[in-house]
Amino acid sequence: MNAWLETTRIVLFLITPRLLTIAMIFALLIGALSGLYPAYRASKMSPMEALKHA
Repeated sequence: MNAWLETTRIVLFLITPRLLTIAMIFALLIGALSGLYPAYRASKMSPMEALKHA
């Protein structure tokens, strides 16, 4: 679609290095938080209780 729109001088998708960097940092933060929260909760439980919920 972007190649077709180039004929009308409209850029629909512009992927820049800055956009890629921000997207990677955002994805890493979300992934780290979504992994650390359950690990933190499990660390507060007894090992048998944590395994029961796994």
